[in-house]
Amino acid sequence: MADAHANFAYSTVATAPSPASSGTSLTVQSGDGAKFPAVNFNATVWTSGAQPTTTNSEIVRVTNVTGDVFTITRNTNTETVNQSRSIIVGDQIAAAITGKTLTDIEANYTGTYTPYFPMTGTGFQTLANNSSNTGTASLFVFPITLPNPNKFNQILVPQSL
Repeated sequence: MADAHANFAYSTVATAPSPASSGTSLTVQSGDGAKFPAVNFNATVWTSGAQPTTTNSEIVRVTNVTGDVFTITRNTNTETVNQSRSIIVGDQIAAAITGKTLTDIEANYTGTYTPYFPMTGTGFQTLANNSSNTGTASLFVFPITLPNPNKFNQILVPQSL
């Protein structure tokens, strides 16, 4: 199942996990728990005053939020660069885009769009050459498959007079 998302889901750690490198609970600043999405989601925790890197951050899995208290699973990224680190008071935490976010999108996208523009052969029919039609016209066929639900508010049919 794909993770939930929220914009500007950011805070700092008010109470660190105990022990700092393996504890499974942390508290964010008062009132900031409401900024985060519904569980389950990944969050990045990194050193205060720095940009997150492979050496100063950890991706955790948030499995429960009660007010401002997060229950987390440590070392959730399968890459060896994301080992558990000591999370301390003042560290930054954000529900940001992770590899899982992108993998979820890729796994759940089922639509395809394959325009077909041949000027001769299959997929292109000149109606003027069909004895059952009079006048001149062209029919272009564009096969497309979209995931449901689909909504359209207009269909444009170009026509020259």
